[in-house]
Amino acid sequence: LRDTANSFLKAGVARFEDSTKPISGREALLFFNPGPSQVEINGHSYHTVHEYDSLQRSLADSSKDGWVMRGITRKLLQLNERFAANPEESVDKLGEVVLHRLPYMLFISLPLFALLLKLVYFRRKEYYYADHGVFTIHLYVFTFILMAIVFAMDKLKNATHIQSLNWLVVALIFLDLFYLYKAMRYFYQQKRAKTILKFFLLTISSLLMIFTLLAIFIFFSAFTF
Repeated sequence: LRDTANSFLKAGVARFEDSTKPISGREALLFFNPGPSQVEINGHSYHTVHEYDSLQRSLADSSKDGWVMRGITRKLLQLNERFAANPEESVDKLGEVVLHRLPYMLFISLPLFALLLKLVYFRRKEYYYADHGVFTIHLYVFTFILMAIVFAMDKLKNATHIQSLNWLVVALIFLDLFYLYKAMRYFYQQKRAKTILKFFLLTISSLLMIFTLLAIFIFFSAFTF
């Protein structure tokens, strides 16, 4: 290794041979993983944005990636370069971005949730879409309050490292679901069996809607950090 032409390896060997200074875990990780890993896209392997751009410039116009694929590929490679030495950091960063955009996602989902209520109670002609919208607003206000508490507990957990706070978050989720059931029972004035059935129908359909919106938000959030 001392005779290698690779300057990075030479510097690494010299650093490991220097017994006067301790070697940190990060230095060892960078030595064994000196650069960004390979990214496989459309049958091609890339390490950096520069490598991808160079290849694209060498191709004929008909063979180049479209602007959408080019933007996605360049962003993936940027993230790969940025977080190559610490992949866990990328997950944490993305989680923070998505978590702080959840209120926006809920705001977008509000009219969609009201539409789901309209479909679940399609036989109740006395309730208009606006009535379901008012019900949804009240439900979402309660949900936003719970989310504020969840955010506060998340910061408290990060500061105190008390893992048991996770159970309180789970309890708040069940509280939100229980509140939805009780609100449906009170507002729509139907029997318990019907309300429970419609509660499950609404919960399943709204979860599918939320997961779809969440996937879209995660996709776009990846381009902002």
